Amino acid sequence: MLTVKDELVQSPDLDRHTVKECVMQAQRKIDLLVGQGEEIPIGEKSPPAMPPFAILDAMIEPYFTTTNDHFPIWTKKRFTQMAAALRQSAPSERDLASIVCCNNLILMAMSADSLGSHQRESMMSRQTRKTSSIDFDLIAGFLTNAKRAVSIIDQLVSPHLINVQALLSLWHSFQGQLSDDDIKERQNLSYCLYVLDKAVCWTAGSSPSIPVSEVHFDPRLVPSENGIPSCLVAKAEIARIEETVYLEIYAVHVQARDEDQVREFAATILSKLQVCLTESGVDLDKIQKSFEGSASNLQLAIRYLSVQLLLIWPHKHHPDPMFQQAPEVARLCLKLLLRLWHSPPDQGSQAVFSL
Repeated sequence: MLTVKDELVQSPDLDRHTVKECVMQAQRKIDLLVGQGEEIPIGEKSPPAMPPFAILDAMIEPYFTTTNDHFPIWTKKRFTQMAAALRQSAPSERDLASIVCCNNLILMAMSADSLGSHQRESMMSRQTRKTSSIDFDLIAGFLTNAKRAVSIIDQLVSPHLINVQALLSLWHSFQGQLSDDDIKERQNLSYCLYVLDKAVCWTAGSSPSIPVSEVHFDPRLVPSENGIPSCLVAKAEIARIEETVYLEIYAVHVQARDEDQVREFAATILSKLQVCLTESGVDLDKIQKSFEGSASNLQLAIRYLSVQLLLIWPHKHHPDPMFQQAPEVARLCLKLLLRLWHSPPDQGSQAVFSL
C-alpha cells in the first residue's frame, strides 16, 4: 500500500488539477487502510498450505473457461504470472495472499466439476451412489473457508471495504499510466466488490458498505470491446437497482410514502430492471417458454425476479395489481432456479452455484 502511495506522488501529471485531487483522495484512502493495522487472525494457528501445483496447473484452464466470467476477480494472464512467481519464491518470501488465491481457484474449479459429476450421475439411485474422497476434501475446503469468513465477517461488512473500493475505482483517472491489463483487472474487481457488497448487505441485514458513489460506472462501456464480461456489467447494474431498493424501502430511516408515491417508485424501478434485462439480451418470456438458454442468462433472470420480489413484497397489501404478483413471481423464480440447477453441465451452471 505504501509503495502504491509513493507511485501516486511521483505521477508525471500531478500538476493537473483533477489528477492532483484524485491523488490526494487516494493518499487519504491508503492512510486509512494502513492505519487499521494488522488484525490478529482468530483460530488460525498456522499459515495456509502451499497449493498442489500439479492440480493447480490442471485447473487453471477449466476455471477460466467455465467459471471466471461469472465473477472475474482475476485475469488469466495475471493469475498465471502470480502462480509462477509463487512457485519460484523462496519459503521465507512466499506471499500468503497468492497462496490463498491459488488454493481458492482449485477449490472453485473442482467444486464446479464435482457438481457437474453429480448431475451426470443423477440417474443413479441413492443406494448405488457413493461419495468420493475428493468430495470430502472439497467439503473440508468449504468448511475451512467458511470458518475463516466467519472470523472476519466484521471486516467484510465494515466501512473499511469502501476504502479498497474507492482505490480500485480510481482506475479511470489514471488510464494513461496503467496498462490495458491493469485497467481491466481493476475495473472487473471494482464491479465484483460492488456486487458482493450487495449480497452481504441482504445476508447480514446491514446497509451497503460500498455506495454507488464510490464506483465509476462508465456509460460508454461496451463489454465485448473492453474485455469485461457482459454478465458482470449486468450484475453491477442490477446491484445499483438493489441499492436503491434497500435504501428506499428497507433501511432504518425510510421516508413514509402514500399509495401514489409507492406506485410511482415501484414503476420506476421495474422499468429500470426491464431495461437492464433487455440491454443484456435476456428475454424473460423466451426463457419461460424454452428450455434453452445460457447459465448466465438464467442467473440474470433469477436476479431480476429476486429484486422484483424485494420491491413489491413489503407492499403486498397495496391495491395496485402489480403488488399482487408476488406469489407468481416467487414461483417463477424458484422454477428458473431449479432449471438452472438441472441444466446440462456443459452450459456452465455448476460454475454459478460453485460461487
